[in-house]
Amino acid sequence: MDFFVYYDKDCAFCKKWTHRLFNLFGFSTSCLKPSGNETEVDHLMELHNSWVLKLEDNYYFKYAAFLKLVELSKFKYLLFIFNNPVSTRIGDYVYNRVSSSRSCK
Repeated sequence: MDFFVYYDKDCAFCKKWTHRLFNLFGFSTSCLKPSGNETEVDHLMELHNSWVLKLEDNYYFKYAAFLKLVELSKFKYLLFIFNNPVSTRIGDYVYNRVSSSRSCK
């Protein structure tokens, strides 16, 4: 299953953490792409203030993108920990706090 994750090319923090997450999950970093090459993805990234996971014809943002990556990873058996109402609220809150306070925004 082909997918790509796009991160803000101007954000060193974003690049560093997406690479770390991919290494942890066992994904090839060739699936990571900096923003700036696809108009539609760049627009979605700006609109949602989020990294963008493109899987086939679907797009995922913020914590939902993280959940989809967990589902696709070697840790999919842990998805129940992250995909429940309490964890989702916490994940959304943390993602919004981090994305609104990063210095490269």
